[in-house]
Amino acid sequence: SLAEPIRRGELRRAIRKLKKSKAPGCDAIEAEMLHSLNSRMFEHLFENTFVLESVHRRVSVTNAH
Repeated sequence: SLAEPIRRGELRRAIRKLKKSKAPGCDAIEAEMLHSLNSRMFEHLFENTFVLESVHRRVSVTNAH
């Protein structure tokens, strides 16, 4: 459910599903950057709710098509 908090594993799976060489969304974050996150940067991303919600929306919209 979208009302439930996103878990770390869900975010990792969502990032893996992002296709490379696609135009970034309105957040200007490219898939290649997300794929290259180290553990520390991933934790920062996970804790940053604004970015997390944006990534989740991008993956949800991409998977819907």
